[in-house]
Amino acid sequence: STQKGGKWFYDGADVTPVAVRMLVAASGCPLIGPKPSLTAAEVWRLAEKERLSFMEAALKAEKLGYSQVLWLDGNERKYVEEVGTMNIMFKIDGEIWTAPTVGTVLPGVTRDSMIHLLRDWGYTVREERLAIDDLMKAGHDGKLEEVFGTGTAAVISPVGELRFKDDVVVINGGKTGELTQKLYDTLTGIQWGRLEDKYGWTRVIE
Repeated sequence: STQKGGKWFYDGADVTPVAVRMLVAASGCPLIGPKPSLTAAEVWRLAEKERLSFMEAALKAEKLGYSQVLWLDGNERKYVEEVGTMNIMFKIDGEIWTAPTVGTVLPGVTRDSMIHLLRDWGYTVREERLAIDDLMKAGHDGKLEEVFGTGTAAVISPVGELRFKDDVVVINGGKTGELTQKLYDTLTGIQWGRLEDKYGWTRVIE
């Protein structure tokens, strides 16, 4: 179920999301989009390089005490993209930022659901590129209010801390934010039939 799946990202929580600590991969995501001109052998070599890059970042995160890796883009290595197997969103000064679904950023179904809910609630959602330097500055300026990953298994995974190189930002005191919790409660409520589905997302299977 969705709730049990949350254990993959919630550091052991059943239903109430627990904010996780996240390491930003300074090297950037090795996945830099399709390359139709590559030979089969070149594709295999690239795939192996990508696998090793992911493993290296995950091991570094674990060594430093972080449970997830936030990837930057693979070209300029400055814009935040995805985390683990999830899309990610940032509440900055009352607005929601999330990477546009181009290149290596997948158009997640849960991401789309969150955007629908947020806009219905009156939030401005910016599907725009966000530089890691601007994100960390927002954190130090007190404008980074909440951060959360979105995905099928976890639904929402709150982020309580970000580390980029030697710079660390704590979000919302390391606790799950009010909006993050509301999104989680609303979407799981719709999924489990506790709340009205006015979007037509659920189907009755007989």
